[in-house]
Amino acid sequence: MKCKNCGATVPKGSNLCINCGAVLNKSSVNFSDIPREEQKNEKKKHPGVKKAICIILSLLIILGAGATSFCLFYQKNMQRERPELDFSCGQGVINENESVVYVTVSNPSKLQYIHGVKLYEGDVAQNDIVKAKPVAENYKYTKNIDDSVRAIYFDLNDLGLKKGKNYTYTFEMTFGFYNDDSRYTYLQVINFAMSDNNVSDVIFDSTAAKTTAQQPAENADAEITNDYIYDNYWYSQPFKDENNRTAINSLKFSDDGTCTVTYYVLDEASKWTVTTYKGSFEIKDNKVSAKLDNGKSATLTLDSKARTLTPDKSDKSLTERKHNSVTNAEQLCK
Repeated sequence: MKCKNCGATVPKGSNLCINCGAVLNKSSVNFSDIPREEQKNEKKKHPGVKKAICIILSLLIILGAGATSFCLFYQKNMQRERPELDFSCGQGVINENESVVYVTVSNPSKLQYIHGVKLYEGDVAQNDIVKAKPVAENYKYTKNIDDSVRAIYFDLNDLGLKKGKNYTYTFEMTFGFYNDDSRYTYLQVINFAMSDNNVSDVIFDSTAAKTTAQQPAENADAEITNDYIYDNYWYSQPFKDENNRTAINSLKFSDDGTCTVTYYVLDEASKWTVTTYKGSFEIKDNKVSAKLDNGKSATLTLDSKARTLTPDKSDKSLTERKHNSVTNAEQLCK
């Protein structure tokens, strides 16, 4: 039979045209035979869902590959691009009685800031830092004449270390460099046995400080004060003590009114013995009056304009040095 609507040939007894969907026999139409819109839409949805799943899987694969590339390549490149620094390290005594463990930087002119230093017990790797607890964070550092970092050190007196036993510690140092906004962390492991070796000359730059008298104020109208006496150590000229030995005094003034005098004496075996005295001082007009706990006293004249300090009964001003060390005493004797 043929459809009256479209003329297509349809099987005999059909109620609907399989070509155009026209009703052929209205009296016997079963509406369940009519294709529902939902069924058509449901068939159309399946390809879209599959496509969305494929897209999501593809994105996950791309993100995973990117993360892997970052970990394997980018982080390694960051590690390689970290500025190269050379360290040397050791342990010993400075200022005659302070036991320290130290790291020196051989090319410090690259450094602009020290952002933090921690001391860990043992050989600590980078991945262990988050788990380990530092034994000390109160570090100190010294500088060269050009203001670059010379040495970084920790005081070991509070750690209870004993002589004859080997120890291993790790320095964690974070630096900032000139013309670089990033911070870089370095680890330096040090193995040592406690000793009384004097390492002051390693820790400190014993080069003479520039004479302050040669450094006039940039502003001639600037206020002239006596604060310059706190900046450095003040060394006397070599003199002969009561036993005809060469001796030198090194004075250090603190702004809290206390002072320290280090007494260097060169013995017959050409070895220096060092004794330290504590005391107090006061400034009145252009005079400094110091009293020491050994019963001795001294009076010195200040010249705030020339920035000098001269002992009474002497015509020679004291010499400024950046640090307190035997090397400074030896240089003054040459």
